[in-house]
Amino acid sequence: MFFSLLQRSIRLSAFFLLAVTVGEAQSKEAPLPPDVPAVECKPPAVVNFDGLRVFSGTAPVLMTFHCGDKGSEAAACHAEYLDPAKPDEYQGDLIAPGATQGRWTCAMVGGWSGWIPTDRLAPVPSTPAITTEQWLGTWVTGHAGVHNDRLVVTRSAEGHGKIHVEGRANYTNIAHNVHTGQVSGDAVAMGPFLHILDHGELPDCVLDLKYDLASKTFRAVDNQLCGGFNVTFDGTWHQAKSKN
Repeated sequence: MFFSLLQRSIRLSAFFLLAVTVGEAQSKEAPLPPDVPAVECKPPAVVNFDGLRVFSGTAPVLMTFHCGDKGSEAAACHAEYLDPAKPDEYQGDLIAPGATQGRWTCAMVGGWSGWIPTDRLAPVPSTPAITTEQWLGTWVTGHAGVHNDRLVVTRSAEGHGKIHVEGRANYTNIAHNVHTGQVSGDAVAMGPFLHILDHGELPDCVLDLKYDLASKTFRAVDNQLCGGFNVTFDGTWHQAKSKN
């Protein structure tokens, strides 16, 4: 019980630390558009895989935060530009859209919710289509201070073409203290992507995988809520051994 409470405390601490430093992780703050909705953005609690989107084009995307949050005025919002070429800066490739108002859509981008222009959302590309067989296997990566990170991709017991992703990640600091994290969830392949939601503990761990056919590797981006301090699945992963 104590370990569970401690782990949750660490996750929540990481969540609030990320909230404080979001401005550093994203691009420069932008002027607030006059027509931004003056209501709080509340993204959908349950994400429909068919409803996921990606950013269209390569130009920076304007996103506004905290509009109407806890009764604040629209002037309390702030706006920043996200670079579609750098999804690691905002923790995710795939976007979960919700309600629309005017030209704006409330969306969850990585671990963050806010209003973005609806015309910058596009369907998830169907190509290149990655087969279930290409995803299956044990995958590994390596970061400084990290040992034995692993993602195991199998067919889900639920069937229906679903894929199950189970994994662990570790971070060892300079004092040799080991922080751990894990992910476990089902996903459906969408073009080159897998989108995994782990509802094991709140806040949810979100992990996006994007497969590269040329190198037969995939790039992972998580929402920084998949484990203890400094634990992340971010990076490029390659096969550790032959598929079963």
